[in-house]
Amino acid sequence: MMHDVQEEKKYIFHYLLRAGIMIGLAFYVSLLVKSGKLLYYIAPQMTIYVKIAAVILFIIAVCQIVLAFRSIAGTVKQACGCERLPSRSAMMHILIYTMFLCPLLLGFLLPDKVMGSDVASLKGMNLTANTVQKSPPSGAVTESKTPAADLSKSAPAADAASKEPLVKDEETKLNEMFKYDQFTEQYAKLAIQLYKKDTIQVKERGFMEILTSLDLYKDAFAGKKLEISGFVYREDGMPENQFVVSRLAMQCCSADSVPYGVLVESPLAKEFTKDTWVKLTGTIGKTTHNGNEIMKIEALSISKIKAPDSPYVNPYTGDFDKLSG
Repeated sequence: MMHDVQEEKKYIFHYLLRAGIMIGLAFYVSLLVKSGKLLYYIAPQMTIYVKIAAVILFIIAVCQIVLAFRSIAGTVKQACGCERLPSRSAMMHILIYTMFLCPLLLGFLLPDKVMGSDVASLKGMNLTANTVQKSPPSGAVTESKTPAADLSKSAPAADAASKEPLVKDEETKLNEMFKYDQFTEQYAKLAIQLYKKDTIQVKERGFMEILTSLDLYKDAFAGKKLEISGFVYREDGMPENQFVVSRLAMQCCSADSVPYGVLVESPLAKEFTKDTWVKLTGTIGKTTHNGNEIMKIEALSISKIKAPDSPYVNPYTGDFDKLSG
């Protein structure tokens, strides 16, 4: 259906408003990229797509501006009538544009803030390895193999013969300590590598996977030294000598972030307020919380640190063997 030039001019406002909204969104993304705060909202692997989307929005905005000026000049022609022009309903206009303007205005007006205890209170803190099934399905056979069987492969033939009894004793010990099934095999292998270290460091890379391995085999790790950092989280009614050292795990964006952490006990705990970023060293133990047996850290030292540039941790998709390095 053809529209005359006079009718087309009625839609100049809509073209310009659409362009303004899209330029605003593109500009907001560019500000987040420049300030390094884009990672407050999306996972690192998603940033490239958001940057591309901002460029596309800017290009579409330019097209809308061109349409507006062509309408002013009276040169717009519809060749096929396939373009959907704005509805004449004022209420529909307000509703649609508000859906885009509100989040854009909130983005510019509200401060960019790293989520912490508020999200943990809303979603609940994960203190156990509930993402991994600890037992095989009914009827499945549980194997007890471990990477320890590979220890003798790298040794020379002569040394292997002399050390064979020692290696077998070590294999037997590890087999008993770190039994696994088809669901926990990778965590068991990681646990063995961590067990060999004097001090276990829980870093950003593999944060959830390392904690899961430690929690699955907390009896084996009892008394081992652990180093970890995160923000302080406290539940209502938690004693003064306790807090949870936590990180938010993000899969795609901040909306799907999930809090993970470890319970910390120390006389120094009361000195640290919620959302304070800390680094601590302590020994691994276990306790009961809300009827569940969980891992805890008996802190030997706690110090305040600056919040990291990347506030979230992400699921690790690589080889678990590299996490122990």
